[in-house]
Amino acid sequence: MFIENSEGKILYNYAKSNLVESVQLFADIIFNESETIDYFVKNISYFMFCHIAKDRYGNILEQIKNNWILNNYDSNGSYIAPLPETFTKKYIKEILQLQGMGSSQQNAVRQGQQEEDNFEIVNVHPNPITDHSNINISLSGKSTVSINIIKGNSGTISQILPSAILNKGNHHFAIKANDLPLGVSVCVVTINGKSYSRKILKQ
Repeated sequence: MFIENSEGKILYNYAKSNLVESVQLFADIIFNESETIDYFVKNISYFMFCHIAKDRYGNILEQIKNNWILNNYDSNGSYIAPLPETFTKKYIKEILQLQGMGSSQQNAVRQGQQEEDNFEIVNVHPNPITDHSNINISLSGKSTVSINIIKGNSGTISQILPSAILNKGNHHFAIKANDLPLGVSVCVVTINGKSYSRKILKQ
């Protein structure tokens, strides 16, 4: 009912057309443990996000459901209820992990769906981050590179690498979970004037 009103349809259509940004928006809402996010809004977000992402990532959600069917009791024999919150959090984690893979891995998981960006050039792994992670950059030639992280809802910017010239090859820059706020931050890597945005999730 709430999704099908005029405001819900506007949000739904925009988010579906801008799926990369909507993953960040909904992850920020769903993983936010503070009281600033209304309980009702969070519950609607579970339902809406699953519908928004189903055309591209529906196979991931089906896999999560199938895994639950096979493993719906814990080690003590207690039943694990299929809560929307649990499913959706796993769903977003899988999508963020997928976005951190190389293009060959993405093609295998998406079964041939077209990738939106070249994750062989820039990726963050592991992601979600629990302890530390690496920003991985692959350069085809000598390039001018800068790396900045926009931290969560605060919008503060942390500079990982000022504008510098790097040689051809693979480069790795470490980031620590302690340096990031809970929720989603955005890593922006600029190579020769072209920017690549990568979401980083810290639980």
